[in-house]
Amino acid sequence: MKMIFILGLILNIFLIIFYSITLWKIFKKGNKSGWKILVPFYNIYTLVEIARAPKNWFLFLFIPLLNIYYALLITDSLAQSFGKSTSFSCGLFFLPFIFYPILAFGSSEHYSKKWNHL
Repeated sequence: MKMIFILGLILNIFLIIFYSITLWKIFKKGNKSGWKILVPFYNIYTLVEIARAPKNWFLFLFIPLLNIYYALLITDSLAQSFGKSTSFSCGLFFLPFIFYPILAFGSSEHYSKKWNHL
């Protein structure tokens, strides 16, 4: 029983580190400082900024049931800001442990960087 607890703890620590690195990369692609992922609530607000969604949508994430709808909208805006489709945003919402690393470590760029080349 103790061994299962230790293995679960190690797995959780690994996932937290991996997810932090993934978000750090997404923030860097979105021209934001990576350290912002470490600040609770501010990291979500920054993700809304990267998604180019209206900033007041962040407040709707604190209202039960309405938060699910706005989380879907923010996720879709995030996918679109990286040039991804709506089906990719469904993957971001329902399978984040697969699609966020694809967004972070893939070749997609945030659309604000694409305009810097003009």
